This record gives sequence, structure tokens and C-alpha cells, in this order.
Amino acid sequence: MFKRLLFVVLVIAQLSVPVSMIYSKERILKQGELLYFKTAPVDPYDIFRGRYVALNIDEQHRTFHDTQRQDIIYNQTIYVIYDRDSQGFAVVRDISTLKPRTKTYIRTRMSYRADKNSIHFSLPFDRFYMNENKAQRAEDLYRQNSRRDKQSAHIAVRVLNGAGVIEDLYIGGKPILDYF
Repeated sequence: MFKRLLFVVLVIAQLSVPVSMIYSKERILKQGELLYFKTAPVDPYDIFRGRYVALNIDEQHRTFHDTQRQDIIYNQTIYVIYDRDSQGFAVVRDISTLKPRTKTYIRTRMSYRADKNSIHFSLPFDRFYMNENKAQRAEDLYRQNSRRDKQSAHIAVRVLNGAGVIEDLYIGGKPILDYF
């Protein structure tokens, strides 16, 4: 009897981890605030990454014109607070080491400093997963539309409690799946 109970408890424990991960992402997609991020050109295809569209987000740094952020060190947890520009795209408003009261922030880590007033960080969404039969064509289309001379690609991200989940990838204002 004890072995069966132990087995059931272990099965429930093992299932609770992926279920809670799925629930967390779905909750963000349903309740999170929507931000649009401009994308930048991406490096050449990496054969080890698999079937997805590799993204490079434009807004991954902030330069301060004062000395108030010099205490932030490499790999320290930071909270990147966002606003929207005149076109509705996400722009970094501030960076804090304390959890902000606003819900439009992303928790991440400081990556490096280009100089004493510039903080660089990585956003936790750099891949857009999709049907593997369409991923290569989508990546080619994304690359064509995220060159330095033609940047018409962006992503829609839902943000809630410091976490972000990509909702969709847009090329020329249309969702990527509209091209297939």
C-alpha cells in the first residue's frame, strides 16, 4: 500500500512541473500587457538551434547620462522598465535593481557595460517557435525583412510580473503565419 501511495505521489510531482510551466506561460498570454519590440538583423543560421526563427531584439541596452546606475554589476538581477514610443514600440524607460510597482517590466540580468553609463542585458525571448515545416521559410522571410536597410519585422510580447512570452512575429505589419 505504501509503495502505491509513494508511486502516485511521485507521478503527481513529476506531472506538476510541466503543468505549472505551461500554466505560467498561458497566464502571461491571457493577462499580460502587450508590448511590441523592434527586431534587429540576426546573425547567420546556427545549425545547432533547430526549428525556430532566431530573433535579435533591438532594445537590449540603456545609456544613462548620470552616475546613478554605476553600482549595477555583471550578472546582477535587474528589472527593465518599459514605455512605448510614438509608434507603439517598447522602449527602455529605466533599469532598477528593485522590483518595480508597475507591471510593464522584465526581470533579467546585466550582461555587460560598453562604458560606465551604458548597461546591456539579454531579453528572455530570442526564439519564435513554430511548425517545423514552416520554420525555415519563416526564418528566410524574417531575415529579408530585418536587414539594416529594411527593418519591417517586430514581435508582440505579453509581459506580466517580470516575465515575457512572445505572442506573434510580424513581418510588414502582418503575422508571420499569414504568409503561409
